[in-house]
Formats: sequence, C-alpha cells, structure tokens
Amino acid sequence: MNYFLQLLHFVLKNSLIVSIVLVAAILRFWQLDSQMILFPDAGHDLLVAAQAVEERSVPLLGIPSSIPIFKQGPIAIWLMMATISTFGIASYPIAILFALIGCLAVIGIYEILTVTMSRQHGLIAAALAATSPIMVAHSRMPYHTTPIPFMTILFLAACVALWHKYRFAPFLAVLTFCGVFQFELAAAPLALVPIYIWLRRYRRLPTRGESAQVVLAFLTGMLPQVIFDLQNNFTQIAKFFVWVMIKTKDFFVLGSSGNLQLHTAFENSWLYIGRIFSTDFLLISIAFTVVFVLGIFFAIHKAKTKILEPIWEISLLSMLVLLSAFIIHTGPSEAYFPPLFILVLIHITCTIKALPKPVYTLSVLAIALLMLTNVVSIWQHRFFVSTVQKWTYAPSLAEQRQVISFITQKSTGEYQLKSTQPNKEAFPSDFDNYRWVALEEKMHPPGDSGTVFWIQPKNQVSSFSPAQNRRTFQSLVIYWH
Repeated sequence: MNYFLQLLHFVLKNSLIVSIVLVAAILRFWQLDSQMILFPDAGHDLLVAAQAVEERSVPLLGIPSSIPIFKQGPIAIWLMMATISTFGIASYPIAILFALIGCLAVIGIYEILTVTMSRQHGLIAAALAATSPIMVAHSRMPYHTTPIPFMTILFLAACVALWHKYRFAPFLAVLTFCGVFQFELAAAPLALVPIYIWLRRYRRLPTRGESAQVVLAFLTGMLPQVIFDLQNNFTQIAKFFVWVMIKTKDFFVLGSSGNLQLHTAFENSWLYIGRIFSTDFLLISIAFTVVFVLGIFFAIHKAKTKILEPIWEISLLSMLVLLSAFIIHTGPSEAYFPPLFILVLIHITCTIKALPKPVYTLSVLAIALLMLTNVVSIWQHRFFVSTVQKWTYAPSLAEQRQVISFITQKSTGEYQLKSTQPNKEAFPSDFDNYRWVALEEKMHPPGDSGTVFWIQPKNQVSSFSPAQNRRTFQSLVIYWH
C-alpha cells in the first residue's frame, strides 16, 4: 500500500513528464506486432542474428555501411540475438526491445537537460522528442540506427562530465563515443568533441592515468572490431581511419573540382532534420529553421560573454563536426542523422528557453499544438508503413505476412522475388525482410530460382502488360506469369 501511494505521489508530482513519456510510448508501441517497420536491411540484420544463434557464433561485425568495404558494429545484432535466444524467431519481442530504447531516448533527453539546464528545458525537449515523426519511425524499426539517439545522450552526458573534470570522465567520454560509433560509422567525427573539450578545459597533456583510461575505454568499446582487425590484418577500424584521412585530404585538395555534391548534402539535411519536427510540412520546417539560426546568434552572444552553457556548446560543436562530415562525404543517407535528432532538439530547446518571456510562452503553446498535429499526422501516415504517401519505409509486417502467404500458395515450390523499379541496382539484402517473415511464419523463403513474382509499390507506374496475373494488397501490387 505504501509503495502504491509513493508511486501515485511520484506520478502526480511529475505529471507533465509522465504524460509526455506515455504519449511517446503509445506512438512507439501502438500495434507494433503488425505495424512495425521492416525493410530489407533490417531483415538482413535479423537473418544474421538468427543464423548466429543457430550456429552458436558471435558476429564481430554488423551490416555493411554505405562504404561497402566497411561494416557497422555488431551490437544491434547482439541485441537481436539475445531476444531470439529468449523468445525464438519472432518479430514482436525484438520490436518491443527497440521501441523501448526509443522511449529511453525521450526520458534521457529530459534527464540530461533537467540536470544541466532546468526542468523547463527538459520538458520542452522531451515533448518535441516524444512526437517527433522521425524519432517515432526509427523507434518502430529493429535496426542498428535505433539506439543511436539514446547513445548520443550518454555521450553528451560523458562530455559534460569531462567538461567539469570528473575523475573518470576521460574513460566515460571515449567509451560512450565508441558506443555511438558501434551503431553508425558516420558518427566518427564525434571523436573530435572530447579532444576539443580537453584542449579547452584542461590545456595540458593527459597524465599517465588519464591516458590509461582512454586506451582502456577504446579497447573495451571497440573490442569486437579490435579482435576482428587482429584476425584479419587490420582491414576494418585501422583501414577506416586511413580512409577518413584520405577522404578529408581529397576534399581540401580537390575542393569543388572533386566529386563534391553540396546540393545532395543540403537536400538530405533539410529533409531529415525537417522530419524531426513534422511529416514534411514546409512551413513548420521554415519556422524551426528560423529558430535554429536565431539560436546560433544567441549562442555566439553567450559565448562572447562567457555564459554559454556546456551542454549547449557541446551540442553545437557536435552538430558542426557531423554536418561538416556530411559535406565532405557528399551523400549522407538517413542512417547518418540519428545523432542530430538529439543535438538539434537540444539546440532548439535552449533557443526557445532563451526567448523573451511572452515569446517563450507563445512558443510553449505552439509546441503543444505541434505535438497534437504530429500525433494526427503520424496516424494519417499509418506509422509510415503500408501507405502510398511519399514518406513510407515498407509494407507493414502484417502486409508482408499476407504477401508471403499468398506467394507461397501460388508458387509450386521454389520462387523468386524481383522489383519492378526500372534500373534498380540489385543488392544481396533485397527482399531479406520477406525472407525473415517466411522464416518466422515457417514458410518457404524466396530464392534464386522458380516462379518469378514482381513486387511493385502502388504509387509507382507499372511497365507490365495487363495480361499478366496480378494481385493487389494494401500498398503493393504483385505480378506473376
């Protein structure tokens, strides 16, 4: 009884953040058993995890990165393996685990800003994160990028500790950087942030003990890749950092005469950062762009008067190094942006809190309206699955099950899946989401021979003759001879 009263007191005392987390949880867990996001690369990770469990092996590397010779870290696959070992071949428990990590990011951004700034900062950031369309979408997919926002918060917390010269801060800063890097190689530029903090705050060489902390943290955080490099002539981490240096050198030497496509970096940044705040509403993106730019001027003014808060300065620096890396890389994909979900929200929150009180009050009301708008819009987008709208990732898990069941019945044994998209480059992981579904449903998986079934999203124009057999699903059309 006392425990219940204590819990009730806690909920009433913290009703705002409890309500925000509840909204975040509903958006991330709603109908997850049938509406989770499962696309080919995510299916590939699940198949690798299932195979590793069956073979009782431990993968040292994860999915290939956008630079095919390098691979992501294996931690996401390990999480999947742990779930498969406990619950068997089942999508739902894995989806719950990754959705839970997405909820932890909402709680985490509230905690870090409440501790380093104020409770009002934490509530604003948590409200924006809870109903952020792209953060909701990423929380509903079992993929290596899903834990990145939460890991970014841990990294920022460690960097703040380093700023304040806590005893084991060097170890924590390097370890949490490795944690972010494990899930996405594109986060490598964040390594510059602890170095900047050290030069800015310590202004001396590290002691022997501090150096030992750094080395131990790196070896611990990068242990799978270190083992792989020792077994394979340093073909991953060592080669990756050499590649980064060559790529950076080419950028500064070749400049605009090299293979530089600034417009691609800008367009992708506008698209994916805009999706933090809305489902591609132009006016909302413009409004937050104005706030973003205004915040830069606020931060510069605070820096000149030496009152810029460490968490704000660290977040701005982290954004700067990541966006600069995007320009050098020229073609950032969506997987590059999860660290920016947190960094941009912190910058926007600090900016809103720095506004004059009447404008700040109006901004808080606007955020409440934005939350409602995003909830409605996410619902209208069917949680970004099985929809013909522009922003969609894949058919829902339920629709993929229907497709596999139908094709298995129609085929006479072996069958193949192909895309109707013209000039689409084939990848080994194409249709791995359907292979996972077939494995889960204990049906025959697609292969490289047998009857061919072409899969076409409804919002694409077909190049096939109406004489062919066809079956229409919620967001797909299936063709076969």
